[in-house]
Amino acid sequence: MAVLKRHLTAFAMQGTSNTKNYKGLKVKKAGFTMALCLFLSMLTAVNAAEADKEKEKKESPYANCGWNCLGWVWSDQNLKNTIEPLENVSGTIGHLSAYTYRWNDSGIKTLGLIAQNVEQADPRLVQTTESGFKQVNFPGVVALLLAEVKSLRAEVNGLRVQQVQ
Repeated sequence: MAVLKRHLTAFAMQGTSNTKNYKGLKVKKAGFTMALCLFLSMLTAVNAAEADKEKEKKESPYANCGWNCLGWVWSDQNLKNTIEPLENVSGTIGHLSAYTYRWNDSGIKTLGLIAQNVEQADPRLVQTTESGFKQVNFPGVVALLLAEVKSLRAEVNGLRVQQVQ
């Protein structure tokens, strides 16, 4: 394990190819991607304890599994500090737009967000990779959406109370 780098990127299978070599890993069949992502996430967590503080500040704690990986994301309170509730997120949510699009390499049609647009709404939700491509922090987007739903729910409940009076 010491040979493996802390920040590994899993290859998400796209297109019709059965196998791909990625940073020395041979990935077979699209169904294997999820297991590989989870394995790399585990390696990331195990190796995080060995990382020096400066390196830890620069590297993401996530394994980048590509566009079609599902799995669990670290969120334990014991791994965090300076925890503050999100407030006034309506402005950010109002600037986000959902799109349908096709991936250039595979031609697969899907739906989602465009990182450059998300970055304009809230730069904390986007990072740029070494290759220059932008990635969206989807757990962060979900947190914003949850905060907005709770805000709207409180507003609706307030209107209901006013209506009853």
